[in-house]
Amino acid sequence: MSSVKTPVESSSANPLVLRLQQILTACSRSVETGDLHTSGSSVSELVDFLDSISDDALSDPSDEDSRNNALQVLSEIHRYLCRPLLDQAVLDALSFELPKAVAKFACVSVQCLEIVDSIVNQFVATCSPRDLIPIFCEHL
Repeated sequence: MSSVKTPVESSSANPLVLRLQQILTACSRSVETGDLHTSGSSVSELVDFLDSISDDALSDPSDEDSRNNALQVLSEIHRYLCRPLLDQAVLDALSFELPKAVAKFACVSVQCLEIVDSIVNQFVATCSPRDLIPIFCEHL
């Protein structure tokens, strides 16, 4: 087995991934406690955070650090969404904003595109298709 770490394997040390984990935890807690105001603020904070990372990665395609940050953040989102005990209410709350926020990463790299595809597929598999249709149509 190789001892070389890929960006995804070393993501837990990335401060951006740590910040993402904090934001996702805040989203989960606020949704699970039924605090609609705080959950809306947390989701907005998550979208703003992701927008800044995607903007950095897209603004300078030759910047390998920005591309690696994007890949690590997307990988962490995918891991989070695939957790077996993730509350359906949390997924539903994220489904309104997260697909369009992660879709912006699709142009960063082929690896990012693959993870974006997996994230969107996870929403399709776990959320109500009726709820997702307007979200996807809005962003086509």
